Parts: sequence; C-alpha cells; structure tokens
Amino acid sequence: MCEKLQANVQFDKTDFTFFKNFPDITVELKNVLIADSLFDVYKTPVLHARSIYLKSNFWKLLALNI
Repeated sequence: MCEKLQANVQFDKTDFTFFKNFPDITVELKNVLIADSLFDVYKTPVLHARSIYLKSNFWKLLALNI
C-alpha cells in the first residue's frame, strides 16, 4: 500500500459523545466516502461506509498514549 494517499474524504454527519461513556470518548461519522485521485477513472471509492465508529480513552488520548 502507498505511504501517502491523496484522497478526498467526505461525510454527512458527526456524532461526538464525551460524558455518556466517560472516560471513553466516541466519534461516529455517517455516510463516509473516501475517493483517491483515480476515482474519476475507475468510479470506485477507496472506502464507502454508512457509519464509522471510533472510540478512545480520554486520558490516554490526552497523554497521546493510545
């Protein structure tokens, strides 16, 4: 896989939760589309997902110790 990917990233909505799952924080991206520079040629995105859910511990994130 390439070391660098030149891509366009789009998503419709972001849901951010901090207190509900404390000390974990969550981010959910909805309707995610990642298209690279060859999208116009092949019409196939690198990624197309209805939802991407990311979760991390707040204190580890703050200490950059993920």
